[in-house]
Amino acid sequence: MDKREILSEQPVTPEKVTALIKNMIDSNELMLFMKGNSIQPMCGFSARVVAIFDELGLDCKVFNVLADPLIREGIKKYSNWPTIPQVYYKQEFIGGCDIITEMYQSGMTKNGIKSGLYVSDCVSFMAEMPAECVDLAVTSPPYDDLRDYNGYSFDFANIAQGLFKAIKKGGIVVWVVGDRINGGRSLTSFRQGLYFQEIGFDIHDVMIYQKKNTPFMRSNAYTNCYEFMFVLSKGKPKTFNPLKEKTVRSGFEMVVHNKKADGINKKTLKELKKEKTRTNIWSYAVGFGGTTSDKIAFAHPAVFPEKLVEDHILSWSNPGDLVFDPMCGSGTTCKIAMLTQRQYLGVDISEEYINIAKQRLKNAENEKMGGLFCAGKGRIYKDGTEEKIQTGFNPNSVGLLDGENYLMNAYHYISERDTLK
Repeated sequence: MDKREILSEQPVTPEKVTALIKNMIDSNELMLFMKGNSIQPMCGFSARVVAIFDELGLDCKVFNVLADPLIREGIKKYSNWPTIPQVYYKQEFIGGCDIITEMYQSGMTKNGIKSGLYVSDCVSFMAEMPAECVDLAVTSPPYDDLRDYNGYSFDFANIAQGLFKAIKKGGIVVWVVGDRINGGRSLTSFRQGLYFQEIGFDIHDVMIYQKKNTPFMRSNAYTNCYEFMFVLSKGKPKTFNPLKEKTVRSGFEMVVHNKKADGINKKTLKELKKEKTRTNIWSYAVGFGGTTSDKIAFAHPAVFPEKLVEDHILSWSNPGDLVFDPMCGSGTTCKIAMLTQRQYLGVDISEEYINIAKQRLKNAENEKMGGLFCAGKGRIYKDGTEEKIQTGFNPNSVGLLDGENYLMNAYHYISERDTLK
């Protein structure tokens, strides 16, 4: 089964068709409704669109309209367009196969971005990116001269301007930064925050990343155990999913309401909530097992805590959004984006670090899918018979039939949760 294919988890009813279609379109930047899937299209028009997308390197979400006749007819009414396939980009209906072909031939689709990891100078890369294509960026620059970043320099001003261009209206940049401490603080972080304001960002919040297990390192001052997390917005944030934490007390209690002139406190019965929104000081363990359990990640000199990145991604984005890290290093932002069902885009000037990031994402994907990869292809028929094409194929490692009499040829991950009983 094509990993990009969207399958309805619940039976579709006539009442739910429009809502389901809208949810798929709203949740994915590039949405393709087609016959079959991108591994094996079931009509010539669908095959042409898939070929165009593959040549452009575009990564789309796919729904096979043959899997559900209600959605097949519902998408035509939704779009007021009589044919399949249909393409939606950023929640806007683009059209059918002929329009996509015309756009491709005229060069209108050349600026698409494929989710993935890229070796590049991020300033040059962002210059080629479409404007306002990123929902959320989570990144951390080299801290003054503390990092030897494989000999490469750091162009802050142009990186900041590139981020402002790339972020959508209402999008967020989380900029995690610390200052050099060498007899005193450099205050570089504050200068960067002020520059972000100058070029148009709003400082939506200044958060604190507290390191739980920082070793004592200063003889004449208190140990530094925090970094700043500037939450920059391009206008009013379009997404905020507040993270909660448990309260110390909950249930009903008599609470002091006010104090009368005679000094007697007035009490009223009040329900205390079980949870509350977290503060803007977030604490995380650092080092192996705290930051990440990926040993290879520590070949990079400064690794994000995975939980820090996860908390920001969950707070400022939704599934299907594009999460960007222009200095992705060992790939923590991209890994967590993938695991939380977001699209990801990571850029780093160091090929060494990009290779580490690719390995981390590959390992994470294998673990997510069950850990064992079956290097084989085959078909399983509705009557239970099977056709092995290569050795190693496990006919029980499939999840859904596609509406035809056999499962499309595909590579499969073996996982108990996908096994047909």
